[in-house]
Amino acid sequence: MNRYLLDTNALIAFFQGNHRISRMIQQATWIGVSIISVIEFLSYEKLTDQNKQIFHEFIAGIDCLNVEASNQPMIQECIRLRQQYGLKLPDALIAALAITTGADLVTADAKFNRLSPGLRIQNFQVGGQP
Repeated sequence: MNRYLLDTNALIAFFQGNHRISRMIQQATWIGVSIISVIEFLSYEKLTDQNKQIFHEFIAGIDCLNVEASNQPMIQECIRLRQQYGLKLPDALIAALAITTGADLVTADAKFNRLSPGLRIQNFQVGGQP
């Protein structure tokens, strides 16, 4: 099963034309993005109104995962990741969402590599390389 949760840097690379991420998305059975990544992406100061519109159209077609207090498995996993690995809260939330949804985290951020085998990672080459 090709289930992918896109990290913020994966979103940026995808919108910059990264072919590997494009292929992943085309072959995916499920694509998700955390609300954390949505906020980080939309906070980018150089984002044009047209880019924002395209982004909103994109996320309308995938699952946008919120952080909810009722999602105790995700909350507990987030706490474990922060305690065990000292991750910053946004990174721990994103990793916990990937783990609890059974998705591979698509990221170029090497700090996530130390979280395996619990977290499955799909690294990509930034800059649109295949």
